[in-house]
This record gives sequence, C-alpha cells and structure tokens, in this order.
Amino acid sequence: MTKTYFMRVFYSVWKILSLSVLFELLSLIIRLFIFFIAKFQNTVLKLDLTTVTNFLTNGSQILGNVASGLCTVFGVIISKEMIYRLRYDSLRNLSKSMSGTFKIRRFLTHREIIKKDNEHPQINQIVKKYNRAVNHAVIDVRSSQLVLYLKLPKEYQAQKMLKDMEVEIKEEIASAYPDYLISTFERKKNSLWLKGTRK
Repeated sequence: MTKTYFMRVFYSVWKILSLSVLFELLSLIIRLFIFFIAKFQNTVLKLDLTTVTNFLTNGSQILGNVASGLCTVFGVIISKEMIYRLRYDSLRNLSKSMSGTFKIRRFLTHREIIKKDNEHPQINQIVKKYNRAVNHAVIDVRSSQLVLYLKLPKEYQAQKMLKDMEVEIKEEIASAYPDYLISTFERKKNSLWLKGTRK
C-alpha cells in the first residue's frame, strides 16, 4: 500500500495552517499594542516612541506577510486535493477524511498520569513517543474505499501499545463508517494499514 496525496500532505498542511494563524495572531497583537502606545503617548506618556512604533509596525507587517504567504501555500496544496475530489470523488468525503483523521488521533492519544518524583514531574517517554507516532495517523475516505494509515513508533514498547489496540481501532473505524467492510491490519515496513471496502 502507498500513501495517497491526501495522506502525504495532511500533516504538513495543518502545520502550515497552524503557523499561519499563529503569525496572524501575533501580527494582530502587535497592532493592538501599537494602538495603545499611540493612545497613551499623547496623554500619559511624555516620551517620543516613534522609533519603537516604527519597529513594531514593520514587525507586524512582516508577520502579516508571512501569514499571507503560508495561507497561499496552504490554499495551493489543498486545492489540488479539492480538484481531484470534485472530479473523481466528492468534497463530502474530503471533509469526512479530515474530521475522521482528527477523531482517530484523539481516540489513539494516550493520556499518561504524570509521575511525581521529588516534586519534579516526569513524562513517560514511551507514551510520549507513542503519541508522537499516532499524531501522524491519517484516514482517507473515498466513495469506494477507506484507508487508515498508522505510523509505527520505533521503540518496541511504544509499538506494543499500538499493536494492543488493533481490535479497538478496528471497532472504532467500523462504528464510525458502517457502510464499509473493514479488513484486518496489514503491516508494511514501519506502518500499519487498515482498509475498508464499500458494501
């Protein structure tokens, strides 16, 4: 089995979108800060803050431009998948793929109770590596079939955690997509694949 275009770009696309939103928010915060500086400069403050204001304005513009650039990249990448879905599948299935991916990631994420040793919290490294791997899970829903891709962690214990959940994962997918007949898991190199065929 090979990854579809949707599977290859999903992780990167949402990282790009998240960064775009973050930079836009930072740009907005700086603009608000400039607004308040201008308000107080004439009334409360008796300092000339023109240099600081200009510096912040330039920073805000740069962040805004970066956010716009990232949004454009996001649009270009996602538009290819949207065009494909319009021609050969449906946008509804694209929406199902995105929401299904977030749901399966949330389902797979393990919330370990933090151990306290001498009042210093310690995160279980196996759980951390497991969560990092399942954060790459992607489900691609199409009219004829669905495919779930799971990246296997490199560590044996983290792999065992994922392998022990195979039955529950299959039940979760079967419950969420009752129109598909779900096969058994198939391992290919460092990944697990689950395929569903339309009834």
